[in-house]
Amino acid sequence: MRLLAVLPFALAAWGGGRAWAAEIAWLAASDEGRLPCGVPAGWHRPEVDDAALTAGRDGGNTDGGSSPCEALRIRRRFDVGPAGARLATVTLRARYRDGIVAWLNGVEIARRRLPEGAGPAIETHGPEPESFVVPVTAGLLREKGNLLAVEVRAATPSRTATAEVALSGADGVRIVRGPWLQRVIGGEGWLHLETDLPSRAVVRYARLGATEEPREAGDDQPRTRHALHLTRLAPATAWSYRVTVSAEGLPGGEIEARFHTPPAPGHPLRFAVFGDVRSGHAVHDQIARAVAAEDPDLAIVTGDLVDRGTDEGDWERFFDVAAPLLRQVAIYPAVGNHEYLRRGRGRERFLALFREGAKEAWWSFDVAGVHFVCLDSEALANPAQLIWLEHDLQAARKGKPRAIIAYGHDGPWSSALHGDNAAAIRDYVPVLERHRVTVIFSGHDHDYERGKVGGLDYVVSGGGGAELREPRCTVEPGQGTGKAKRRCGPRVRAFVNEHHYLMVEVQKDRLRICPKRPDGTLLEACPTIPLRR
Repeated sequence: MRLLAVLPFALAAWGGGRAWAAEIAWLAASDEGRLPCGVPAGWHRPEVDDAALTAGRDGGNTDGGSSPCEALRIRRRFDVGPAGARLATVTLRARYRDGIVAWLNGVEIARRRLPEGAGPAIETHGPEPESFVVPVTAGLLREKGNLLAVEVRAATPSRTATAEVALSGADGVRIVRGPWLQRVIGGEGWLHLETDLPSRAVVRYARLGATEEPREAGDDQPRTRHALHLTRLAPATAWSYRVTVSAEGLPGGEIEARFHTPPAPGHPLRFAVFGDVRSGHAVHDQIARAVAAEDPDLAIVTGDLVDRGTDEGDWERFFDVAAPLLRQVAIYPAVGNHEYLRRGRGRERFLALFREGAKEAWWSFDVAGVHFVCLDSEALANPAQLIWLEHDLQAARKGKPRAIIAYGHDGPWSSALHGDNAAAIRDYVPVLERHRVTVIFSGHDHDYERGKVGGLDYVVSGGGGAELREPRCTVEPGQGTGKAKRRCGPRVRAFVNEHHYLMVEVQKDRLRICPKRPDGTLLEACPTIPLRR
């Protein structure tokens, strides 16, 4: 049962007595059911005798322990009992390397990176588990003697095929991702979520503590990806909401949470900055909870949210870890090089999640009189982005914003592993300076660096969870070892090689930046940057 209640009070007046979807676990991850090499064709069918496949031979992923099989194959039996008659979905949860195909009672229910026919996986796959949800159709399950069969193949002979699989069922529609807030700007916002079955989602929302009737927004038809439009949102106001999902004849699900809208122009604006999460889930969890506790007006992510943009398991893990933040604070992420993986295909998944309907990963938006510009650092060579930036900043300046703030993944300057970005310095910095951008935030290098070149301040914030690397310089003589003994150049005002996030406040005439460790302690005393008008 996926039911998350995060409000400190109950919204009993919004409805009660509803039956919510429940899960039933059948097979947990284990080493059971592994077959020896050289099994015959049709091994995955339920009528094949299990004993005939394993008699006199060692199970596992090697033949006699001497050489790897061309594939890892698993057969596991289970019963569902009478409860199977009311099930709506079956979920296969698999951690595997690198391509997978799975059958339930001889019916294919999952396939990823493994084409039809024998052969290796078409590409490597990361370590995160992935969920495959299958609607239960007539005849798919039996009360007794069901068979799950799984075949996994590595991408190259140097990689051994590995797998851990688990299987469960659910009797109704479930929220499997989200909700996550997007574009809470100008009196409106969007609440996104995904469900495992086509369903209708409805969000009921009201001002926190108000006695007025809740407002409502919902789908026009059943779907699995939901984007609910919130309207008439007053600035600087706290809201509570309950989102429910339902499908005809099935139990549903719900989540409760709260958020607040940004202030009106002229008032202080608080936002968080962090980036380079990748596979650093423990740190990411700390930062997500810390930022949620700070309750900023919005959050900027400087890219590399995941290790591989094409691995659905990576996105599952990101959304699971970041859930406390995403349902409370609208985030505005930049695309990173790891989102682009592989061969740019991950970029399309990024856009579908955070920029639905957009063709490019560069864009801008205005919040409380501040103009934000998000750049795609993987597309710096694309002249269309540079032309767009020039036109966007020209138009923004005519509106007389309090400040213009730019951000992206790979910024112009860095004193760590990746170093400076020549294309950004040559082509983009002159445009940013000409239009008096106050600061550019970036990530890519996993540290905190603050500096200034010419009239443009910059901050590298890539400490969101990914592994820290040996720094190449220091701002204090004698710090560090090896390469870190070199003193950073004069442009660098601060350099700290630790995981962190930033809390930034746009004040009347300056920007205040507070870099914080995951536990909330400061990396340095909060510096200020004059706004460039």
